[in-house]
Amino acid sequence: MQKSKLIRKLSPIILCLGLSFIHSKDLETKQSLTKKIQEITKIDRYKINHNKDWTGDVRTVNISVGADEEFLERYGDSWKSRVDEYIKKASENYYRNFGIELRIAEYIEWDSDDFSDYSFLLNNLKKIGIKGDIFIAYTKQSDYIYLGMAEYNMAIVEDTWSICTTYVTIHEIGHLFYLKHAPENWSFMNQFAFFCHPNLADWDELSKEKLLKNKYKPFE
Repeated sequence: MQKSKLIRKLSPIILCLGLSFIHSKDLETKQSLTKKIQEITKIDRYKINHNKDWTGDVRTVNISVGADEEFLERYGDSWKSRVDEYIKKASENYYRNFGIELRIAEYIEWDSDDFSDYSFLLNNLKKIGIKGDIFIAYTKQSDYIYLGMAEYNMAIVEDTWSICTTYVTIHEIGHLFYLKHAPENWSFMNQFAFFCHPNLADWDELSKEKLLKNKYKPFE
């Protein structure tokens, strides 16, 4: 494994732990910590109007959710409750910001043996017939570079810790709506998952505008 690739993947985890430590010591409130982060990074953050009434303009996306053998081994009979939590929280975010409701259509247990990297797993997923519009497949395996990967109407999400797995789910679904990576380190579409800390996570303006434009796109 290349050292630089490992550092890229671990950097958001290190950031999250550092910020959580500061927060736990009550050295600063959540509001002042967020303000300091903005000052340090000189971010002019785009504030989304969370009060929009989406009545009459709601798109429902049916999702096939999957879990590989490592995920099943970790959570046992509670694995469906685990993915329910991720999809529910992701749906709350998408509904609040875009009027998009994510609804689980089916649960699939899938085999990720002969794993090499996430692109390899995506090729395996293409062989599985699904009922949903999109397929979100959770794994406990890591390819040491990415926390997830998306292509066409399917995505791989690595299960790490609850907040980060939820946010990576949000990120990968964004790709399925044709969103690209955003340079803002606090954006849900940031490439290096700095958004995994809740004090940073938000939607950047360009991603929001493009997602609203693609809201009713058909999935391939």
